[in-house]
Amino acid sequence: MARTNKIIVRLTDKEKERLENYAVTLGVSMSEVIQDYIKSLPDTKIGNSSTILRPVKP
Repeated sequence: MARTNKIIVRLTDKEKERLENYAVTLGVSMSEVIQDYIKSLPDTKIGNSSTILRPVKP
């Protein structure tokens, strides 16, 4: 499936460095790290009354 959508995310220098280091450790791009994280999110629908939990900061 072609990826045609693009978003811009603002990160601090520390956040970007952390993402870059993690991507290098895995041998993938920063985009792939984020794509994999998105795939791990629960499948929720708009209007669903279930509680949506945000990730806890480490």
